[in-house]
Amino acid sequence: ELANVLKYGSLPLSFESSEAETVSATLGLASLRAGLIAGAIGLALVLVVAVGFSLRPLRRLTDDIAARAPDRLTPIADTDTPREIVPLIRRLNALFAEIDRALENERRFTADASHELRTPLAAIEASVDVTLSGSRDADEYRETLEEVGGQARILSALTRQLLLLSRLDSDEARRDFEPINLAAVVEACVATFGE
Repeated sequence: ELANVLKYGSLPLSFESSEAETVSATLGLASLRAGLIAGAIGLALVLVVAVGFSLRPLRRLTDDIAARAPDRLTPIADTDTPREIVPLIRRLNALFAEIDRALENERRFTADASHELRTPLAAIEASVDVTLSGSRDADEYRETLEEVGGQARILSALTRQLLLLSRLDSDEARRDFEPINLAAVVEACVATFGE
């Protein structure tokens, strides 16, 4: 008789009331279960669409950063961006500015170092060229060699300074520093040399 209920959608009058209540309860639970499943599927679809829509600004930001050349450090525009992402974009822009400053300092340093190295090298070359251009006596050769030696010492000092700067720029050198009480150091110096 349950088949008749499912087939015709109504209960025959010959059912006893407890049997009818059982069938009705079963049909009600099945309908409720089907409604809950359909609602859950609908809610999941709405969530997928909503999350996908809300992540679009992050995808745009990711695409913008991925499409950048390594030397393109211009700021990222934060117009038409959700306010939750604006602090991230501003921090990225600040980082780009810091990197740009560091690269500019490095370019300036490289140019200055090249100039500092070129001067003693040019002096060495000129001294050698002048000395070799004609015959000289022993004193003139000695004088030229002393000039070349002096320029070589300048180059050696510059090289040591560059190596020192390189070591100081490394992370290991930075980790070894600790804060000190400068006032105590000054007081100790005054006490030592002030007497």
